[in-house]
Amino acid sequence: FLAIVSGPEPQRTILEKGLILALKDRREKSLIVLGKPELNNEKQIENLTIKSHLKASDLNTAILQSHLVICRPGYSTIMDLAKLGKKAIFIPTPGQTEQEYLAENFMSKGICYSQNQNDFNFELALKESNNYNGFSTSDNKNTNWENLFLLFN
Repeated sequence: FLAIVSGPEPQRTILEKGLILALKDRREKSLIVLGKPELNNEKQIENLTIKSHLKASDLNTAILQSHLVICRPGYSTIMDLAKLGKKAIFIPTPGQTEQEYLAENFMSKGICYSQNQNDFNFELALKESNNYNGFSTSDNKNTNWENLFLLFN
C-alpha cells in the first residue's frame, strides 16, 4: 500500500496518524509519504516505511509499485492515478468541497472507493475497494474529464 498525506493542518496530521495506525501492524509492505519536503526523515515500523517526502520521480515509482494508493482526491493526484491506471481509496480533506465532490463522483462511477476522514476504517475501505475498478485504461476513455473538472474553470 502507498498512502500519500496532504492537506492543510490540522487535517494533514489527523490523516497521518490514522494511516499509521491502520498500516503499522499489517503484514503487507506499506509506505506513507508525509508531504513534508522541509524534512528529510525516514522511519520503519515493521512492514511500514514512513518518509517525510519523495521527489517526483520516486513518488511516481512508488505509485507504480503499489497495489493500492490511499490519498486525497486532489486534481493533480487524480490525474497521476488516471495516467498510471491505479486503484485508490480517496479520503477527502474535510471541508474541501471540491475533493468531496470528486470523491463522490468517482465512487458513483465505480472507479474509486471513498471514505470520510472522520469515519476512516481501513479494513472496510480495503474490502469495499475490491468492488471498484480503479483508473483502468477503459475507464479513462469513458470519463468526460472536461465536464468533471468544469467546476474548476
